[in-house]
Amino acid sequence: MLMRYGFMGVDVFFFISGVVITRSAVGRHPRDFVVARFARLAPAYLLILGATIVVDILVSDPRLTFESALSSLTFSEYVTGTESGGLLILDSWTLWVEIQFYLLIALFLLAGLLLPRKSKRRSFPSLSQLRVVYLVWLALLAMALANVQEIPGLLTLAGYASIFLCGALFGTVVSWRDALRMSPILLLATTMMLFRFLERASGAAIEPTDFGGALAPTLVGVGLVLLCVAAALGSLSARPLPVRLAKVLTLCALATYPLYLMHQELGNRLVIWLQGIGGLAAPLALLIAFAVVVALSLFISSRLEPVARRWIVATWRPTPAQPEQESPVSPKG
Repeated sequence: MLMRYGFMGVDVFFFISGVVITRSAVGRHPRDFVVARFARLAPAYLLILGATIVVDILVSDPRLTFESALSSLTFSEYVTGTESGGLLILDSWTLWVEIQFYLLIALFLLAGLLLPRKSKRRSFPSLSQLRVVYLVWLALLAMALANVQEIPGLLTLAGYASIFLCGALFGTVVSWRDALRMSPILLLATTMMLFRFLERASGAAIEPTDFGGALAPTLVGVGLVLLCVAAALGSLSARPLPVRLAKVLTLCALATYPLYLMHQELGNRLVIWLQGIGGLAAPLALLIAFAVVVALSLFISSRLEPVARRWIVATWRPTPAQPEQESPVSPKG
């Protein structure tokens, strides 16, 4: 029964993205930040989009049109607010939400460059400065949710702002003492995220005959919020992992992004092909398709993405900055 709530993994990744992107934005030049984010999202997406278009041509998918291909490449249906044929990779709608969050952070960084600073040596932004920006954003979002004040659509992030913002605020916490001092704000942000989680869980297809009825989405929402908070606070006291183990876990985390993009458009079609052409039983076809998609995701993350990322960064020649912390979302990212 709980498997139907798997779609809420996207919400968890949005929260993690808020934490990681906040910490990686410290002392970052806006150009460096934008280039790093583009280098993280674009290579795998463009590669998988190209593979999807090839498959669509081979199977004569009626969804493949010039308009749908252009929409998938540019997310124009979200920019213009009109349907232009839909996305060929259906799950890539989350990328547009993630991109909007990156755009907000980039605007914050750009605005900071325009403000006078007492010391040019002091890195901008600091976590405390980002926290101030997030507190203003939190106040505006709270007023919008209470129907007191309307705010621009960019600040609502298609309804997911409370999740990103909660993660971003936890990302500014550097110690348990800091977490205690921030506890009222963190509690407010967590409560707002909880309501969003409950809204998302309740929006799933729930049958009256399901065990627990409305109790199931409530438990799922509360459980995921507790998981997010525990992960964010647990990172404060976590000891560094052995280098080899850290590399393996990082690779697995990075591979979730191409896996997420491929699992529906390419993975499901592989299952159908194995059952139809190969005559395999459904469980075996599913197992083989899963293994193939996971292997391709690991290959993309370990071999292709690093090369593309280095080329993009070298081409744009960003200014020196601290090492980039990779987000495990595709967006989630």
